[in-house]
Amino acid sequence: MSPRLDTASLAELVAEGEGRRLEFKEGFSNAAKLARTLAAFANTRGGVLVVGVDDDGDVRGVARPKEIVEALVRAGRETLEPPLALEPRPFALDGRTVIAVAIARSDRRPHAVVHDDGEREVVVRVGASNRRAEGAARRALELDARASSGLSPLEKSVLAWVGSLAPKGDGAEARATAAGFAKARNVGAQRAKRAFIALERRGLVVGYGAGTRRAYALP
Repeated sequence: MSPRLDTASLAELVAEGEGRRLEFKEGFSNAAKLARTLAAFANTRGGVLVVGVDDDGDVRGVARPKEIVEALVRAGRETLEPPLALEPRPFALDGRTVIAVAIARSDRRPHAVVHDDGEREVVVRVGASNRRAEGAARRALELDARASSGLSPLEKSVLAWVGSLAPKGDGAEARATAAGFAKARNVGAQRAKRAFIALERRGLVVGYGAGTRRAYALP
């Protein structure tokens, strides 16, 4: 569910201007454009989308608030995969009605925008803009989501270390070993080995070779 907003906190946000966790839309354009912002916030650190405010932060208001609310709910439910449950609401700012919705960082990320032609686009928030996540950025997003559930601090440390050594994720790049991690992080060799095995079983790292020379990379 979306976090709640109140009029006072929304007014403060609008006064600060657009940024990493806030975006303005003067009006409704199309579902895909709205969905890109929804997905970007859900995939990154969360944020607030306000409809009825222009890029300069001037409150313009919306003529049909109920239609905007319904459009946002549909965009989250029908244009994103997996869908997002949203609670957009009307607010009175400067005597005009705007629609705002707060989006939390999603436990179901990555969310993709499903375009009319069937293309699935994963979007992240970079500064005050939405960017397509590709290559290593998309893989890191997917791994981060999978790693956020049930990993120990040691396993998370191993995962980050492997990613720093083998970002391309193939056998040629695999050079992260359990022994190397144990030495680099001053961890017992057996503890390190068990952590690597656990991550490999979950599909979060891929091993190449055998024995003490077995090296790992991201999938």
